[in-house]
Amino acid sequence: MTVIANVPISSDYGYVILVAGAFCFNLYTTGVSVGFQRRKHNIPYPDMGCGPYANKLELKDWTEFNNYQRAHYNYIESFGIVMTSLLVGGVFYPRLQAALGAAHLVGRILYTYGYQKSGPQSRYKGALLFYPGFLGMVGVLFYSGAKLAIGF
Repeated sequence: MTVIANVPISSDYGYVILVAGAFCFNLYTTGVSVGFQRRKHNIPYPDMGCGPYANKLELKDWTEFNNYQRAHYNYIESFGIVMTSLLVGGVFYPRLQAALGAAHLVGRILYTYGYQKSGPQSRYKGALLFYPGFLGMVGVLFYSGAKLAIGF
């Protein structure tokens, strides 16, 4: 066991690191899927789905591209909060935080797949799993901070 600032790091923290790595890989593959859509619909950078190239698409193609783009953006928007909660809260409760992170990741995968394939109305199945995992991780983060700061 390693001790950093009087906080022991359990070997169970390895589970947290594995889940964090899975998140990174999944975020990367989500971005790659947007790249495939760019090529499929001939939308070069810097057009982000609302520029001159995207405006030339038929509605069906424009919607498909933007569903992929938006699913990826949504992932990016929450990634910092998720990683901070997972990695910092996992120092104190590694197995719990890894389990909550894994639940969030599975929900995120379902959410992204639904969004990409059928639009925003199809993301809710993933959200049913992803939000409890997310809120749990944030709760563990705050509890861990309170425990460290005031001996809670």
